[in-house]
Amino acid sequence: MKKALAVSSILILLSIGSFFLVRTYMLPLKYEKIITKYAKEYNVHPLFVASIVKVESDFNEAQKGGLMNLSDKTAARIAKEMGMKYFDRSLITHPETNLKLGIWYLGKVYSTKNHVFTMKHWTSRNGKNIQGGDLDHYMRAVEKHKSYYKLLHGKKLITAQQ
Repeated sequence: MKKALAVSSILILLSIGSFFLVRTYMLPLKYEKIITKYAKEYNVHPLFVASIVKVESDFNEAQKGGLMNLSDKTAARIAKEMGMKYFDRSLITHPETNLKLGIWYLGKVYSTKNHVFTMKHWTSRNGKNIQGGDLDHYMRAVEKHKSYYKLLHGKKLITAQQ
């Protein structure tokens, strides 16, 4: 009986440790406050935004195109449409600016009922039309990460949306 209790306790501790390891190192949620701020402002679910950022950049703001992988031309066009008075291409990799631009654009095309519509428009933002199998692969990756983020960080993001 004592042996079974000890094994059960060890398994529980390992499970909890694994959860925190995955949550902290494998699927961290960086820029949570910025994501929730603009997701709420532009009416896009924050879990959807987090999963797109994960697929687009793996939360690496230093990559060309920043967190949401916006081309120079796309970022400048979005900034103009938003009425931003000052925009410089160097701001593309600035996390808050990049997320604001990307989430604003997502808000324009976001549909809770038609993810294919949303994803077609999102993936074509930089002038490239992703279709067929590539679009299906992209959509599956976003949905997979959305499920992971819901499991690991969902309470924070769902609460922030309300």
